[in-house]
Amino acid sequence: MRLLIFLLFSAFAVEFGIMTLFLVLVDHALNVWVEAAIDASLLSALLFPVLYFLVFRPLVRQIKDFEQAETDLRAIRDRLEFRVQERTVDLEQRNREISLLAEISNFLQACATPQEAYRVVSRAGQELFPGTTGALFVYSASRNDLEAQASWGELNLDPEGRVFAPGDCWALRRGREYRIEDSRTGLPCAHVPSAQPGNYLCIP
Repeated sequence: MRLLIFLLFSAFAVEFGIMTLFLVLVDHALNVWVEAAIDASLLSALLFPVLYFLVFRPLVRQIKDFEQAETDLRAIRDRLEFRVQERTVDLEQRNREISLLAEISNFLQACATPQEAYRVVSRAGQELFPGTTGALFVYSASRNDLEAQASWGELNLDPEGRVFAPGDCWALRRGREYRIEDSRTGLPCAHVPSAQPGNYLCIP
């Protein structure tokens, strides 16, 4: 809008100067200044729609398009930066897990007794699955039951909960992992205490 006002003011001033000079030279009967002002005003009034529709509106539209494009580019840049940060965090987490698994593997290979291996598993569960609870159950020699040999997190197993039969676990019976998101809608394993949260995963 300021540009439009500037153009009109410039046209008015130029026309006013030209008409004043012309009227002085021809010695017009009317007041030179009044007639020049009237003529310049009429010219400005005629130029206003021309400038508005041919200059001002297209210019405003281009400016708005440019601002919208700049906003879109900024949003795309922010989304890309967020994705890069996510990928970076995921990559760092994956590298940490790979390093941890390699370290755990070295420790397990160096274990001389099963008890040492169970201690390594407890530490690994704590570091690989922070904020969770879990346990490693191992078959007995007779393979009639499984007993908890390692655990991590705040898992409190009573003596009865430390041993269960293979048929009490859906993962063992089906030969693949079994996940329960909500024990109220799913079919929980018999070896999982009812007091435990309903979200768990069994891996044979």
